[in-house]
Amino acid sequence: MYNGWMRPFAVNRILLPEERKEALRREAQAEVEPGQHMGLIRLNSTYIDWIDRRFRFRGMLNTSIATLGGLFVVGLGLFVFGDSILFDWTYSDWLLRVCLSFGVCLFAFGSSYVLYYTALRYDYHTYTHYPIRFNRKTRMVHVFRHNGPDGVLSVPWESVYFHLGHGSGMPFLRDIRGEVMEGDTVKDTFALGHAMESETPVREMWEFIRRYMDQGPEAVADSPMAKYIALSVTPTLKNCMLFAVSFTNATTPFKRALLSPFIVLFTLTRWVVFRTSQEPVFPAEVEMTCEVALNDPNVWPVPESTGQFAAEIPGVMKYAEAKARRSWERERQKELESARTSKSVEEMARELERKATRRTLGKRSSRR
Repeated sequence: MYNGWMRPFAVNRILLPEERKEALRREAQAEVEPGQHMGLIRLNSTYIDWIDRRFRFRGMLNTSIATLGGLFVVGLGLFVFGDSILFDWTYSDWLLRVCLSFGVCLFAFGSSYVLYYTALRYDYHTYTHYPIRFNRKTRMVHVFRHNGPDGVLSVPWESVYFHLGHGSGMPFLRDIRGEVMEGDTVKDTFALGHAMESETPVREMWEFIRRYMDQGPEAVADSPMAKYIALSVTPTLKNCMLFAVSFTNATTPFKRALLSPFIVLFTLTRWVVFRTSQEPVFPAEVEMTCEVALNDPNVWPVPESTGQFAAEIPGVMKYAEAKARRSWERERQKELESARTSKSVEEMARELERKATRRTLGKRSSRR
């Protein structure tokens, strides 16, 4: 899932057959419920902000390993250098040790630079998140990339081709992928929403965005219990810990105790990553088109910590659990239908094979 983050997306190409096949539909889908799935950052009558795909992975396994590796080799280099300087050696021993320590330090800092250049620079000293803004009044999509000149990709909503995306190294993970087209050529690509192992939550996120843009904020929630934002992008230690627990899938107290060393490591690494990063700021020309009325009735509350409203407001968790159950049941039904279809195809193939065998045997009998 590092394409579009540590490796750029392929552009100046035509759409692949699977990208055409897995297009996300623009028309209403009665069988799909809109869902946030921890992707919504902000909602009002003018725009919504959606999280970027990389947010979930920030400061996690790869960054933590690279950070520990860098600290180890730097510490080793400093130890060897200090050992050669501080102790009383004869001149020949001292000169040999200085040369050796210089070589070790050169290796240590060289290795750290390689780790930083290939992995860590994409996490540290960047931005806390990279929001994608959908403005329903101007019908524009604004993709944040950096705070400098040309740091935001702004394209018309109707001109973006959206489809299910797949991880290059982990094809079982899916996300929402947006392709900026120029005729039949892909000129730019962006990914949004957390990567999921199932199609259903990705399609529910897309339905949320589609309904908001085409029908308005009233169309994305069927209950007051749904009119809240679940995700907090505030870089607190608590939020970092919640994502570390989620990343390790520590769903029970036993798992949390067993995986606690990894949870602590990922929490601290993620927190340091965010403390070294800047807050994203859309340019003034974008913000001018995104003014929110003071009496806007569709401003959803933003939590201080992820899942805060579900934990504090009675009924929110129950509503979320019922919605998740409905989503699971639809996905299960879809899997059963797919299995029945697959079984029917297999049975038809076997029947055709039996008929072909009977025809062959009949021809041989007639020749005799």
